[in-house]
Amino acid sequence: MNIGIYADALQTKRTFGIGNFLINFLSELEKKRDIDISLLLLENHPYILPFDEKREFKKQFYGIKIPRNKLFKPLNKIIAHNQISSKTEFDVLYWPHQQIYFFSKPRSPLVFTLHDLIPLKFPHWHSKFTTFFDYSIMLRRAIKLARKIIFVSFTTKMDFEYFFGRKRELNEKLEVIYNGIDIRKYYPRSKKEIEFIRKKFGISKDYILYTGGFHPRKNVETLIKAFEIVKKKYDIQLVLTGEGLNVFKNFDAAYH
Repeated sequence: MNIGIYADALQTKRTFGIGNFLINFLSELEKKRDIDISLLLLENHPYILPFDEKREFKKQFYGIKIPRNKLFKPLNKIIAHNQISSKTEFDVLYWPHQQIYFFSKPRSPLVFTLHDLIPLKFPHWHSKFTTFFDYSIMLRRAIKLARKIIFVSFTTKMDFEYFFGRKRELNEKLEVIYNGIDIRKYYPRSKKEIEFIRKKFGISKDYILYTGGFHPRKNVETLIKAFEIVKKKYDIQLVLTGEGLNVFKNFDAAYH
């Protein structure tokens, strides 16, 4: 079996969200020796696979060599996506996210993962272009073209059914497959390690742990305000982990 995987999310050493999802997906997939894997990439973009490959993936580049900036990147994506759709033939063409700009039916069976429908649920956090073009036009087209659509949770599947309906022909395409856990990073630690981390970060009580991003759409500020109420009754701490705390103006003054 040969699989073509759109891998534009692997552009930097510091990957987030879909990039991490794709890294772990590839880490597991590379163990399957009976699968021939091709990474489908954009021209004129640096790509770094932040894990040690046990074998070298084939890399195929699409789009055109134009300057890497915010103006040209969307155009290059549209060009690249349609080149992939019209020129490539795989047993499976896998897209790790829902941004798919296919104007014509792909020559390969398309499978894509739909992580969430946040731009449709909370459009005020996204540009009108993203909400309208990506989700109202192109996603609807991708849904029609796809052989299978994978959801990372039943909540996302229910959101999908709310926005796109519960048609019988759609239901046959839908599959819920939860994200896995990278056991190389996440595993039970020794008491010594736990005590070291507790002392390092001043965690001396039972605690509520938040791990994730700090974009306003994550609603962490409401979590903090809720904790201010909870801690009046319970002797616990709130531990926030992740990058981007600077999005809170005067965070230290307000909450520390």
